[in-house]
Amino acid sequence: MTDRGTPPPRCDEGLGQGETRTSDRYQWTEDGRSILAEEVKNEIYDGATPYTTYVRGVIVEGDRGVLLTGRGDSALVIEG
Repeated sequence: MTDRGTPPPRCDEGLGQGETRTSDRYQWTEDGRSILAEEVKNEIYDGATPYTTYVRGVIVEGDRGVLLTGRGDSALVIEG
């Protein structure tokens, strides 16, 4: 595995009505592949609504790639 370098800064967005979205983004290369990934957490601060988290990413190797998304117990993988 190659050095992942310095991770990009965390992105926090205030969406109004007590809702926030926090994104952690990552980018690195490994064995000739370029990998981009993001984890997003949505929270509503009302004391009753649980937060939601999803992940998404792209792996590119040469002229081929894979798109990955996931939330809860489900995942989607698209190859091209």
